[in-house]
Amino acid sequence: MGLQARAIDEIICLARIYRKRGLFDLAIRVLQGAIAGSAEEDLDLALCFYNLAAAYEDEGNYFAAQTFYKDAVAVWEKLNPADSLSALWYSDALKKLQELSDRTGGGGEAPGSSPDPLARQLLPNPAQCAVE
Repeated sequence: MGLQARAIDEIICLARIYRKRGLFDLAIRVLQGAIAGSAEEDLDLALCFYNLAAAYEDEGNYFAAQTFYKDAVAVWEKLNPADSLSALWYSDALKKLQELSDRTGGGGEAPGSSPDPLARQLLPNPAQCAVE
């Protein structure tokens, strides 16, 4: 595992810990930083999008969650890796997109949520973190 992949795994792990503790703003900030620092569209970027979407979903911002699930799926489809762990999170992202679409009537926006323009400006195997 290269240094960059290891760093991304640690960032994703940290974000998942923040999410488990209800610190959604911190999880979102670390993932946005990783996305902003990404030099290319690769699996690490897709995983960051996926985890950022999950953090927004946990926070209740369904519009942003749907947007970033779409970004994760788009990068994965562009790369189309054969990695089975990637396929699992990809399937989960598709399922969550459908659930969010059903929940929000297809528009992606739930009452009280709005698009996060700052997060959108950052655009140019999920880490397995056990949290007890």
